[in-house]
Amino acid sequence: MRLIMSTVRFMCQKKTEEDVPQENLRGTYCNVGKEDLFLVLQFLEDANLTETARILEEESGIFFNMSYFENIVTNGDWDKVERYLLAFTGINDNTNSTKIFYEIRRRKCLEALDMRETVKARDILVNEIKILSVPDEDVFENLKHFFFLNNIRDHKLLSDYGDRESARATMFADVKNFIEENRLLL
Repeated sequence: MRLIMSTVRFMCQKKTEEDVPQENLRGTYCNVGKEDLFLVLQFLEDANLTETARILEEESGIFFNMSYFENIVTNGDWDKVERYLLAFTGINDNTNSTKIFYEIRRRKCLEALDMRETVKARDILVNEIKILSVPDEDVFENLKHFFFLNNIRDHKLLSDYGDRESARATMFADVKNFIEENRLLL
């Protein structure tokens, strides 16, 4: 596995922005063709080296794996979700990117509130959500109201919240639409 990644890293070396076509600024500029990297990815998948495949996807920025992304969203592994996304798009690269990060951080905040971790939820709200360039400024104000509820499901907007897994699946469906509209991810 290390030999494979070393070979790929040798083939794909970071270049300066002047050397990199605009569409490749997010990931790694490769001296080999995309087809070669896709073959390496396919080999890694076939060899059941899925974590190595994900690392190659992240480091090269060549392929956004929607199935993997859905899996980490469904599992609520929010750090992995953001790290994977950041390999392909920045938070404020475009409106769709901002919406994706907003929905993920909103879900993270709501789950913290659901688990009665108000300090964590407040930190997410102040340090992660408030800094986003969300077009609707009422979003921040609306989220603050959830802090005063004993049960977030008591709010009319969250009455159909259900369990965390179904809420994550619903959020993923919304995010998937933003991903499909985001030219940086496909």
